[in-house]
Amino acid sequence: HKIIHNLGVFYITYADERFNYGLCAEDLLNYTAGFGIFYCEHARKLFQVEYFTKGENATGDVEDVMNSFKCSSKNNG
Repeated sequence: HKIIHNLGVFYITYADERFNYGLCAEDLLNYTAGFGIFYCEHARKLFQVEYFTKGENATGDVEDVMNSFKCSSKNNG
């Protein structure tokens, strides 16, 4: 499931007990996972984010975490 974010893109998928993606058997699914690539233009930095969770609202939790990413407007350099 691909979701466009204002800083890039993230995917919601599933993972096994060793956090591997791309499973073909439902009985191997242990986690709902998020994988995102975000770019902060003013800082010229690219971030890769992976998040794994379980529970009744796991997909919503992944979306909330991924959508919480923002670039700071502070100039640290």
